[in-house]
This record gives sequence, structure tokens and C-alpha cells, in this order.
Amino acid sequence: MNWDYSGQLTLRGGWNRVAAESLFHHYLGDSYADASAELRLMPEWSHGPHHAVLHYEAVALNNELLRLPPGLLGSLPGTAYALPDDSRRLFDLTHVFDGSGKKQSYHRLDRLFYRYSGDWGDLTLGRSAVTWGNGFVFNPMDLFNPFAPTDVERDYKLGDDLLLLHFYPSGWNGQMDWQLLVVPRRNPASGNLRMDQSSVALKAHLLGSEMEWDFLAAWHYDELVAGIGTLGYLGNAVWRWDTTLAFPGEGDPLLSTVANIDYSWTWGGRNWYGSLEFHYNNIGTGDYQNIPAEDNLLARLERGEMYTLGRAYLAPSVQVELHPLVNLYLAGIVNVEDPSAVLLPRLVWNMSQNTELTLGANLALGGRGTEFGGIELPGMEGTLKAPGRVYLWLKAFF
Repeated sequence: MNWDYSGQLTLRGGWNRVAAESLFHHYLGDSYADASAELRLMPEWSHGPHHAVLHYEAVALNNELLRLPPGLLGSLPGTAYALPDDSRRLFDLTHVFDGSGKKQSYHRLDRLFYRYSGDWGDLTLGRSAVTWGNGFVFNPMDLFNPFAPTDVERDYKLGDDLLLLHFYPSGWNGQMDWQLLVVPRRNPASGNLRMDQSSVALKAHLLGSEMEWDFLAAWHYDELVAGIGTLGYLGNAVWRWDTTLAFPGEGDPLLSTVANIDYSWTWGGRNWYGSLEFHYNNIGTGDYQNIPAEDNLLARLERGEMYTLGRAYLAPSVQVELHPLVNLYLAGIVNVEDPSAVLLPRLVWNMSQNTELTLGANLALGGRGTEFGGIELPGMEGTLKAPGRVYLWLKAFF
């Protein structure tokens, strides 16, 4: 038997500036500070083909955003700021302690699964995480707890209670593999386990001589979803493309597609890396006044599958290694129809083998009435412009 123990302590602090025309100014004032502490403990056990994993996390928060009405908190463009909620999951492994206003704390099990591995593949049962697709910022094939586009911290994604069968057909010499995924969920209102809230998905991955292919078929929240993705090479650059079609009970098919390219090079004696991604969907809208009538969009926002309201986006990113231990990232997301944008610069310093310091910002740009500049809804006096933010994170690994 083999035991492995590891963990991570993350301390976060930030300063936020609220625009005077923003509806959030009424609740938050001109500016406010926030802080949080997160401890994640990750013991693992293995014996031959058997493997078990447990990730426990305890989090304490002090943030003015927690005083916002729940509906308003979920309206921040491009973000996924909310306390974890297991009301849809098969098991409730989250406990939120009694807090008041901006001060909250909770603890939860984010991973708790058993995995059996054999020559044919492996079987995972329990709370785990699955990420499918080739997107960097937007990822249509990642139907299960995707990251928000503005989330630059992607150490861990939320886990789901699932069954995942990953197997390799004989005779393909590792050139093809299949994944069968089952995610049972409950109706958050009634608490009953429901098929129309659950997901069953099958994905095939084919490795060719010069390209890779993904094929997806899923029954997801009472909708049929089909997808195709591919990856190839253009000189020393890598390009990727994913597309999904969802077929709701009524209306036209819902398209979501992403294409990106990335490349690394050396210039001025430094290592550089750049990427450019384009995303389009017909689920979003350019008429923000009509958002309350966009049922498909609202359903995906509520489920945490989408975090943006528009239809077409560009996401450029450049990374430069200023020093072997210091990296500068310049990234952004542009709604090309508004236009409006959010800038996401950050500086990451690996202070030691086990510590990391990040200084960054989230800055929204755009005119009044645009997605990131401040959406105006009927009957609303202010706009839904997210606060500008400067933050500092310290991570310690053990």
C-alpha cells in the first residue's frame, strides 16, 4: 500500500473600485477590499490497480460581494463568484457555516473517488472532475463545471458525483480511446434525482498521423448534444477547433464553436508564448434589453455552463518569461459585437520551490450599454458593470 499526502494553502487579497454608474455602487460604495484563506488537503492511497483520492477544502471569506442579493451576485459579467452549492449533485458534501453579511466560511469534499486501472483502461466512481475539449478560455465541449472565461486561476475545477469509464479498444495500438460519463443530478427545487437534470455522454478520441479528432454525443439536461473537435499543426504552431450542437425541445439547434492557435518562440533572449482564440455561439444575444426572455441563455447561466451574454469573442494572450522564476501574462477577452473588453494582466513569481506570488488585475472596458462596460436592463437605474479589481495571491504547497 502507498500513501501520499499533499496540500495547498492560498491567501488572497484584493482592492475593488466601483463605477459611480454601476448598480453595485448602491451596495458596495466607491471601493472595498476583500480577503480569503483556503486550505486544501489531498491524501491519496494506492495499491496495485486500486486508487482512492480525497480532497478536503476549508475556506474563509471576507467580501462585500456576499452582501449582494443572490440574483444580482450571479449577474456579474464573465465571473463565477458564488459559494459552492451541492443542491444539484447526488451527494451534499458542502457545509456553509453560519455567517453574517460579507463574512462567510465553508468546508467541503471536492474530490472523493475510487479508481480501478487495468490494461483495458480505468473506471472512476465518486466525486471527481472531467474536462473535455480544446478551448483555452471558452470550451463548448466542457459541459461539466467549466471555468469562467475570466478565471485565470485554474488549479482545480469543481468536482461532480460521476461514473467515468475510460477504455482503449483492442487492435488500435493506442490510436483510439473512449470515455463514457454518467453524471446523476437532482432537481435543486425538489431535491429529487431526475433524468432531465442529469447527463450521459460518450466521447471518442482518435489519434491520426498529423491530426487528432474528438467526437461527442451526450444527453445533457434533457437535450441531445453532438460535438466534433480537431487538433493539428501549422509549422511550429498548434491549432484547435471544437463545435457542439445542442437540440432543445423547441426552437433551432444551439451552436457553440471555438477555434484557437498557440505558438512559442524566443525573442530578445527571453521565452515567449502567445495564443489567440475566437468563440462564437447563437445562444447569447446582442440585445441585452431582451435577456429576461432568453430562456436557453438563462438556463445555462444558472447551471454554470456559460458566464457571458454575447455571441462573438476574441481572447488574445501573451506570456513572457522575464526571469526563470518570474512570468508576465497579458490577456484579455473582447466582445467583438459591442465592442467591450476585460483586461486580465498578471505577474507570477515563483518565490521558492513551494511558494508562488501572483499580482494581477481585472479591468473592464467599454461604453455604457455594452457587456463589460455596463449592461442596462429595463427598469434598472444603474448598469451591471463589474468592479475593477487589483489582487494579490500567495500560494504555499506542501
